[in-house]
Amino acid sequence: LVDEFSVSLNGTTKEEYNELSQPKFDEAYNEVKKFIKACTNENISVIASVVEGYKGRHLDLETCEKIAKNLGAKLRVREWIPNGY
Repeated sequence: LVDEFSVSLNGTTKEEYNELSQPKFDEAYNEVKKFIKACTNENISVIASVVEGYKGRHLDLETCEKIAKNLGAKLRVREWIPNGY
């Protein structure tokens, strides 16, 4: 019943993810990556997304692409829109 998941990767490291996402759980970044991998292992399509320019941050998009690819996912880069629309 699920064709595809979109999962917010939001960074290249645990520290970057924590800064941008402010998760409630310390290992959230690793759990996100484990979830992406578990889905792709079951042949479920996954889009790992990042937001470029959020809070003035510029991510290493090449590294984000490599992480997504290594997990079996595609990467989608979304542009931060300050006004929210």
